[in-house]
Amino acid sequence: SQQKTVAGQQSAEKQNGRTSQIEERMPTTDNRQNVKRAEIAAIVDKFLRNKIAETPTETTNADSQTEIQNPKSKIQNPTGSPVKTIIHELKTDGATNGAKSNSVDFVSEDDVKKAIENGEKIYITAKTIITPSARDLGEEKEVFAKV
Repeated sequence: SQQKTVAGQQSAEKQNGRTSQIEERMPTTDNRQNVKRAEIAAIVDKFLRNKIAETPTETTNADSQTEIQNPKSKIQNPTGSPVKTIIHELKTDGATNGAKSNSVDFVSEDDVKKAIENGEKIYITAKTIITPSARDLGEEKEVFAKV
């Protein structure tokens, strides 16, 4: 019942040409959205600037890494500094300590039994399909090695 009273007072104030204090303090939806985006962008930019300043720079061979630049696509953010792009380097076989592992796509119970007999491991990935009986036996005998 109090909500109805407040709503009735607000509609009466609007009819008299007066606005309530609450309505005066409320920003418009468009303005509020723009302010939030600008504030968020400024916070993110400040964080990234500090993060980049904290990271130590490494000297590397010019042959091992190449810098890719496209002068036509120089994008600038609202503060005027160019947008930085980070290109990650993919690790090759050195990441596995030289050990060659051939992961399989499918494992059956027979494959697990053969691996147990030969004292071998079965190298699997997250996408390897393993039958339920093979999974039970392989986990019990610790035959699986995730790559």
